[in-house]
Amino acid sequence: MGSFNLQNPPETAENDRGDVSMVRGSVLLDADLKTGPLSWKGIARVDREYKTKYLERLEALAAANTPGGPGSHIMDTYNHGDIRELYVDYAPNERLKFRLGRQQVVWAKRISSGHGCRAWLRLPLALLPRAGG
Repeated sequence: MGSFNLQNPPETAENDRGDVSMVRGSVLLDADLKTGPLSWKGIARVDREYKTKYLERLEALAAANTPGGPGSHIMDTYNHGDIRELYVDYAPNERLKFRLGRQQVVWAKRISSGHGCRAWLRLPLALLPRAGG
């Protein structure tokens, strides 16, 4: 993904109109593996940004105003990598299953005020209403 400056941003002294302002990429890795009685799962994400001339000028400006402070290493803001899930499942029989590792669990209930306002409310699983009750 990339973007260009359509106007001259006021942050830098140079005319940055038409310059490439951002070139960014993301990779999501999703892997499953079955080894005998064990099932493995791994999900990771890596985000990287190419340092354009415009980003170099922004970083130099931040470093001049706040040496070693926020924004003086602008690539640290954009370059990330994390392991979202990594676990192993073991099921000794049909009714028993063990999971060991890290797993993202997200649950929510949509609430509405009836006046066009909607929000998502995160609730512990035990507080969610059950079907039929």
